[in-house]
Amino acid sequence: MSGHPIDRNLHNRNGSVHGQRLTYQKEMVKVLAVQGLPWGDGEFRFERYRLTETEDWAETESIGHGPTAEISSRLPAPGLELVVIRPG
Repeated sequence: MSGHPIDRNLHNRNGSVHGQRLTYQKEMVKVLAVQGLPWGDGEFRFERYRLTETEDWAETESIGHGPTAEISSRLPAPGLELVVIRPG
């Protein structure tokens, strides 16, 4: 399973779209794109939580607008990232 996501399920609960949990065996650049967000052209927040050899659930946030969300970043191996997208 080297290089493949472990869990690619998205769940829509209480106005939030819960992102993908990605785990890789080697460092990769990941791209996450979610289309059809339920709040249309409104603002949303990305909340990202990382667990790697150097990060212990490190949190970062960013803001976006519109019905499509996309982020890309390097995920060092072994690593896990939880991405949550919420209305802004």
